[in-house]
Amino acid sequence: NATANLYGVKAINRWQISKIAGLMGQTKLFISGGGGLFQDTGSIKSVIYYGGLINIARMAGAKVMVYAQGLGPLKAQLSKILTRQTFRRVSAIAVRDPGSQKMLKDWHIDSTLTGDPVWLLTPGELPESIVRDLGRAKEHGKLLALSLRAGGGFDSEHIACLANTLIKTIKEPCTVMLLPLQKNQDTEPLAYFRECYQKLGGKTLEPDTSLLKLPSQWLALLGAADLLIGMRLHSLIMALSAEVPVIGIAYYPKVIAVMEEFNQPILPYQSKSA
Repeated sequence: NATANLYGVKAINRWQISKIAGLMGQTKLFISGGGGLFQDTGSIKSVIYYGGLINIARMAGAKVMVYAQGLGPLKAQLSKILTRQTFRRVSAIAVRDPGSQKMLKDWHIDSTLTGDPVWLLTPGELPESIVRDLGRAKEHGKLLALSLRAGGGFDSEHIACLANTLIKTIKEPCTVMLLPLQKNQDTEPLAYFRECYQKLGGKTLEPDTSLLKLPSQWLALLGAADLLIGMRLHSLIMALSAEVPVIGIAYYPKVIAVMEEFNQPILPYQSKSA
């Protein structure tokens, strides 16, 4: 198991529900979190899965704490019902943003407001090959980091427009560093940006992020940038933590909330599905 070998912990495949249920029988406290687990942007599956884990823990006699989660968006009525019923059964709840806390308050559920645990990270050591890549890129000018992901209505037209705008507005030498924080969702939109940007004469950098094994290394990588344009919340949080200025792409309310909290610019766009 890659997780067990990398971090030196016991780990169970998330889809081996029978093994998880067996472990819950030995558990006194089950911690659910953090992140945006209870949301139905793609489907209701996430709500069902993470709610199911909480209910398995409770049926096994364990207490449950929800830690540093952000709720929503919850578009379907069934998603809201399942989330509300699940959260009414847990022992303690800590959410990472005021919007999530308000949602729970409207449901008459008590919670504590906390911060995303990523804020507690300190930069780790980067592999030498990535350090060399960064050094060569910065010899030629500024380093702009870019985090994109599939979904949220930020489509190929938006990506092409972003590439064109950067070419037109950045007057000094610049390299755009492409950051796939979650490869299965991020690789395709970043590849399309690279295609558009390079056709216009722009330079890109794609460090071998498979070498990054720890979140603290991602923090160090983002800290090397002069600016981040990002969709993913944790790319924005890491950059802000490293005192790198950011521009948030407003695909989720949670992105808007962080940008407004830190008085950073927001890139709005019109989704075709809106």
